[in-house]
Amino acid sequence: NAIFLWVNAVGGRFENTFRNGGSQVSWYVGGQKPSEKSPIVKRLLSKARGEAEQKKTKIILFVRPRATEPYVVCGPCAYVAHNARKKGFEFTWKLQEFTSLKNCADFNQLMDVAKRGGSSAAAKWA
Repeated sequence: NAIFLWVNAVGGRFENTFRNGGSQVSWYVGGQKPSEKSPIVKRLLSKARGEAEQKKTKIILFVRPRATEPYVVCGPCAYVAHNARKKGFEFTWKLQEFTSLKNCADFNQLMDVAKRGGSSAAAKWA
């Protein structure tokens, strides 16, 4: 079983940002007032806690430079933190294959686009 997370590097309703040199990324649930009772949030938090029903679930991240461009597969992620108070219910994920990704041309191009994207969110990508 897997959960796919989809992110726009530039644009969109939320300020998704990479941190720690690109090894961590924020992702937002979105929708109408997501909470810890929302099905996807419950499932992600269950996985984060290592509960049996989600233990084998993989969380896979896909990021695209802009809404009109194809996604780059960033691979499996591990839970770092969440903030239910942020609009959209923010999660922070660690890219488990970051060592390989940082040598990938598509990933580096994605990071470059995000850095020069012209939005306040893009300025946070570092």
